Amino acid sequence: MLGDSARSPRFIETLPRLGYRFIAPVGQPGEAAMAAKKMLLVLPFENLCGDCEQEYFVEGLTEEMISQLGQLNPRSWG
Repeated sequence: MLGDSARSPRFIETLPRLGYRFIAPVGQPGEAAMAAKKMLLVLPFENLCGDCEQEYFVEGLTEEMISQLGQLNPRSWG
């Protein structure tokens, strides 16, 4: 848990009817962090249409995103 609250968010702000926005300060990592293994987290897409029959499409989007990102070269990430 991030320990964030909706009234005074520190990391993620909720935008009604739009989604979420990352608001935490971002800075340059130290030299040790640059040498560390780079990782990326992919969260599953959500079926917002409410049609259970479309769930396969939503799951397919998540799987395709993971597949495409898995083919990237992490050394080119900067």
